[in-house]
Amino acid sequence: MAEVWQPTQAKRLRLNEIIVSWRRMIQLTYKERRLTVPELSSAYARNRFKSKGADDPVYLAHYDLQLERRTTKHCKVWVRIPHKPRKPIWLPLRMSKDAESTLFASKLHDSKIVSGRDGRFWMHFTVTREVTPIQPRAVLAVDLGEKCLATTVLLGQTGFKEPRFYGKQARGIRRHYSWLRKRLGERKLLRVVRKVKDTERRKINTLCHQISHEIVEQAKAEDAVIVLGDLKGIRSRTRGRRMNRILSAMPYHKLTQQINYKAAWEGITVTKLNERGTSKTCHRCGSMNTTRIKQPIFECHSCGLIYNADLNGAMNIAKRFCEQGLRNGATGSWPLTLPERNLNANDEERSQIIHPTKT
Repeated sequence: MAEVWQPTQAKRLRLNEIIVSWRRMIQLTYKERRLTVPELSSAYARNRFKSKGADDPVYLAHYDLQLERRTTKHCKVWVRIPHKPRKPIWLPLRMSKDAESTLFASKLHDSKIVSGRDGRFWMHFTVTREVTPIQPRAVLAVDLGEKCLATTVLLGQTGFKEPRFYGKQARGIRRHYSWLRKRLGERKLLRVVRKVKDTERRKINTLCHQISHEIVEQAKAEDAVIVLGDLKGIRSRTRGRRMNRILSAMPYHKLTQQINYKAAWEGITVTKLNERGTSKTCHRCGSMNTTRIKQPIFECHSCGLIYNADLNGAMNIAKRFCEQGLRNGATGSWPLTLPERNLNANDEERSQIIHPTKT
């Protein structure tokens, strides 16, 4: 993503003209476009897709764009976009050095122009590159939950380590805006309700990006394969209006997608695993004679283990992945054996197990 940096007034007017004409054009059929909106270049009319709303970005194919590096003081990167009947527009772009090197070292695909509410413009580029897959030496198990959006634990040569908890504030954000929409709806403030919805979506999206980035960075540093719990069909297995509302509001699919594409960019393997029963099984003795003392606290009546429930699920996901790897004959540079761990902890250690550090 790059910002169109301080365009002149003439370029700003031409960009606004392209966006207005584009939004009028996408409501038409492909045959009607060239006759009804002649002020746009044929490059825009070639894009075949259905409109999703009035705020759709302007899409451009990669062969209609031209990127160029310049030595000007204003900006180092410029992009040329088509515009008819006038000449094409050269736009200055501001981006980080890492984004600039990635953009010119990768293969460019379709891109889009986005206009912000504050009058600024952005260019979103889609790029691909060839990566060398990382040979995994550890397993990073990710348990997607309702209390914490993601709980991770690393299984390496020395056993389980580095438990991390992400996204506890996601539930609070959803609850706050759900309450706010209800109160605004009672006052018939529909315009404010739409505005609040956009704010909630942006906050949750930012949170998912932060979580997925940290998970991928940890996997990259440890040369680990990421194992995600597969939540397919979880909504059909839940009972109760309250739990259905909470699960429907949690952005599991969005977080999974972001982890997938960020890991693929780094050459990290991501696999999904059926997590059915992992939250009810004790990771130490394998018994399902368990209960929840509270929502985040798990107790096993067979061995007496008291543990964090989300962390217990993540550890079971890692163990199940290793067991299936051994059964299917998988090989790797990391040990697939499951090390035993003495969990007869004293009071101080048990307190750390039940209430680990949250991220």
